[in-house]
Amino acid sequence: MSYLQKTMNTKTIAFRDTFKNMQNLVNVAFSNICIKRGFINPDIIIEWSDIIGYELSKSYLPSRISNNRKQTILYVNCVNLRDRQNITYNKNVLIEKINIFLGDKYITDIKIEN
Repeated sequence: MSYLQKTMNTKTIAFRDTFKNMQNLVNVAFSNICIKRGFINPDIIIEWSDIIGYELSKSYLPSRISNNRKQTILYVNCVNLRDRQNITYNKNVLIEKINIFLGDKYITDIKIEN
């Protein structure tokens, strides 16, 4: 192996390690923000479009989760007024999809937040 190849390999490994460290920092910071907002699983936000579908994900964005003794409410920001009415029709489907993703019956209600 030539000197140039060794140098390139060393730089590539150093860059990869730096990237992994930065990625870990971002993941920890993102997880902390999610936990402060009540999300037990930050993957809900990351996988939002896969959970509820691409078309619905353009209209609804998860904001926070509130835990009461009786129920757990997911607060959702809605992009426009027309979609606010649609959430009442889609509420049960959305709750079911989110709970399937979480693997448990965790979310009991969805409310619109502005």
